[in-house]
Amino acid sequence: MSDTVSGQPPRRFFIGLLLAAGLAPLNSTMIAVALPAIGTEFSAAPADLTQWLVTSYLMLCLVMQSPGGKIGDLWGRSLALRLGLLCFFLGSAAGALAFSIAILVGARLLMALGGALLLPAAMAAMRNLVAADQRGRIFGMLGAILGLAAAIGPPLGGWLTEHLGWSSVFWINAPVIALAYLLTRGLTLGSDSGSDKPRLDWQGIVLLTITLLSAVSVVHLGSAMAWVAAAMSLITVVFFLRWELRTDLPVLDPRMFKRLRFSAGLGVGSVQNFCMYGMLFQLPYMLEELHGFGPTVAGQMLLAMTGGMVVCSPLGGRFADRFGARSAVAFGSTLGLVAMGVLAMAQPWDLPMTLVPWLVMLGAALGFSTGPSQASALSAVDPRHSGMASGALSMFRYVASVSAITLLGVLLGATSMNPMERYQTGFLVYGGGFLITALLAFGLPKKGVSGS
Repeated sequence: MSDTVSGQPPRRFFIGLLLAAGLAPLNSTMIAVALPAIGTEFSAAPADLTQWLVTSYLMLCLVMQSPGGKIGDLWGRSLALRLGLLCFFLGSAAGALAFSIAILVGARLLMALGGALLLPAAMAAMRNLVAADQRGRIFGMLGAILGLAAAIGPPLGGWLTEHLGWSSVFWINAPVIALAYLLTRGLTLGSDSGSDKPRLDWQGIVLLTITLLSAVSVVHLGSAMAWVAAAMSLITVVFFLRWELRTDLPVLDPRMFKRLRFSAGLGVGSVQNFCMYGMLFQLPYMLEELHGFGPTVAGQMLLAMTGGMVVCSPLGGRFADRFGARSAVAFGSTLGLVAMGVLAMAQPWDLPMTLVPWLVMLGAALGFSTGPSQASALSAVDPRHSGMASGALSMFRYVASVSAITLLGVLLGATSMNPMERYQTGFLVYGGGFLITALLAFGLPKKGVSGS
């Protein structure tokens, strides 16, 4: 059964899908500024809170993206969407009412599971609901929402915690979930499985989970254990690939990556997500260390990047629909390369406001590139596997986010460099990322987002 809907679906469906997709990135950053208040409430150490409430959330989101997308393919994207909203609501309510750290951690894990269902389901639904010549515009809007949700998380969480208490960072999800549910009522998207009793690839899920967790843990372990984790990751990835190539309903089919448009689009989205998250986390540290500004000013500064992304994401999508995803991504990558090059070579700024034009340009770069690259990747895949492909895109975006945070930790710990050199090195790395996406653009269609 195909989930392609004839005619133009109501606009409210897309608004509801965008709201549902934005819940996971919003909650990945919003809780960060509430951690001190939570620590005071439960007498918990900051390091423990970061590990259990932030890192565990990101890790579960990471490992469950592909299984979450496959659930939509097998059992229906409508079911995956409803189940994801339910998990997110129950997790949010449990978090707001939590009377112990254990319950709070469980609540965050339930929210992460909901997010792993919501984002792939929303992306797959959009891919199959929208005609090929309009996907650039729709996925441009999706990219803007995801970036906006991640960027407004800290300032929104800070305001809520200060005025309404830390539990409000959980309660704020309730109206968003309710609105997303109401707007998507009547959206019926069945499964694309050819089997009457579709089954999940549990062995593939276990192998993929071990592979990802082992790979991510390499940078967090001591030298001896890091080698063990790296070896385990290499071993399990071999078994995972062999199993996925043999099984009938793989959770992540390696054959997808043979399609140049899919691999190029996934690469562009992942590398640019690395650059975006790197800036989201690096800028607050830089402003505090070099200028003495707190998180409020950093949040306001980041809105410049977010504003450029929100404005240019729909424009980038329309540009791609008309002139091709290759041109849109190449143009966006050029903007990003210029912005990062200027920041990397600039002298210490007298006023942080001199950053604003380059942050706006960076947002524009992300806006022009993210939507067309995602739309091109998903258009290269059979509609029956759009959930699995969406899960793969989301999974690699999370890998990129974790990598960006890891890089920042390495730079902050580089005592051999002065503060300005550390941050300029970060800008150079992000500039190199945009150079890579400019090269990957040649793998995308010259016309539209799905090719001629």
